Amino acid sequence: MTLKHTANIIERVEEARLALKKYNSTAEKFREIAVELQKKEISKEAMQEFFYEAYQTDFGKIPAADATTKKDIRARARAIDALGSFTRRFDGEIGVAGHTKWNAFNAYSGLVQWDKKTRGTTPESRLSSRIESNLFGVNSVRTLSAWKTILAS
Repeated sequence: MTLKHTANIIERVEEARLALKKYNSTAEKFREIAVELQKKEISKEAMQEFFYEAYQTDFGKIPAADATTKKDIRARARAIDALGSFTRRFDGEIGVAGHTKWNAFNAYSGLVQWDKKTRGTTPESRLSSRIESNLFGVNSVRTLSAWKTILAS
């Protein structure tokens, strides 16, 4: 937020104060929910169900193992790669986050926000595209969808 030295700067300061207050209350609510998710154990089966539901919501139905078209074979291979990435992230954080819903959500959001390829011709442009998508684009939508899925599970 920027404040220009204009006649209504006092109003803008009050708007900034209200925006910060809302941000603080939202951040506190998020923290409370995250702590609750950290307390909720998740079984291997439930973790897989969460992954499949979130993945298929974001990327479409995962084709069966006997897929025959090139499109379906590629889609299945991408899903298997994504499951591997998700599992490695989850397993890598067990010592920190345990077998919890919080860990499952973080493993999926890490997959979406950092493991999926990003467009761009240079490392800088790819990073910029990734950040834009994570904050305001398709990755933010996918992360929110996974958030809702883990809360509903």
